[in-house]
Amino acid sequence: MTDAIAPYQHNWDRYAAVAAALHKGRVEGYPRLVEGGRLDPDEADRRIAIMAAAAEIWRAAWNCTLPDPMIVGTFDRCDIIGELADARASTARRLAADPSNGGAAYQVECLDEMIAWHRRWTDGPLFCVRLTLQIRAGIADRTARRAA
Repeated sequence: MTDAIAPYQHNWDRYAAVAAALHKGRVEGYPRLVEGGRLDPDEADRRIAIMAAAAEIWRAAWNCTLPDPMIVGTFDRCDIIGELADARASTARRLAADPSNGGAAYQVECLDEMIAWHRRWTDGPLFCVRLTLQIRAGIADRTARRAA
């Protein structure tokens, strides 16, 4: 990842869609890996849950709400970064095998930015959500005081 601004840096809707697609891919694909003996069942469940948390964080960020704590659970940013980095590595291998795969290139760029957000702040994109909600509450409070 470079210091240059990526084309998708502020497109949280794209990050939410990529995270949701990655979660769906794990839900659909990991059972086959478990059945084939290539992935431990507990590890599969854990990784699916971490990607569900990542998808929920990005869905919430896009909607400017706080994520459902039942989905995010006890996973921390290291768990999220690790799972996103694993997805990036896997996608980068696909891209290396087929450089014309625009979908993989797009996904790598989005993953780079999602990882960067989680590395920059302890609560990733929710830093901005919390700030936005505080600003909105302040505006609503001032508006209510003026109206009174």
